[in-house]
Amino acid sequence: MRVVVDTETRSEADLSERGLDIYKNHPSTEVVCITVATDNFLGTASLIDSSDGREALHKEMAALGLNVISPDVAIATIRAASVLVASNAPFDQGVLACALRVDIPKHKWSCTAARARRVGLPGSLEAGAKVLGLPEGKDKEGNRLSRQLWKPRPTWTKWQRASLAERKKPDPGPKWFETA
Repeated sequence: MRVVVDTETRSEADLSERGLDIYKNHPSTEVVCITVATDNFLGTASLIDSSDGREALHKEMAALGLNVISPDVAIATIRAASVLVASNAPFDQGVLACALRVDIPKHKWSCTAARARRVGLPGSLEAGAKVLGLPEGKDKEGNRLSRQLWKPRPTWTKWQRASLAERKKPDPGPKWFETA
């Protein structure tokens, strides 16, 4: 069975600054949701720990018309796959192995970004869609909202980076945006 998989994560570690190896192994890195798709099935599972956050995310996903499934179903679907397809597969493979202990051998992964580059196309979904003249690329609003949920709130990040002497108040408020 061929399964397309996409993971959304969040972490105190900045992926663009620290790189994938540090990001995926950082203790704060967690999988927020996983989407899996086969020829007959499409589902998205929420994995965040906060019950308030999970409930809010379930409502957001249901409002978007997504088929909300349990994390167990998503992980079972991934484990049952003979081939896992992902854009930037090393990211999905790494965070699944480190954050969820779902270790899938490399030979089962197929990376759409690598396949695109092999034929001279850009590796990113957005750039590839533009070059091919496709009417849709990445959903800009969805991408903006998910990026907001991936990173700690700016007030928390600023407080975390400040020295102990510079911290004006001990509690900067919630670390994460739990709703869009």
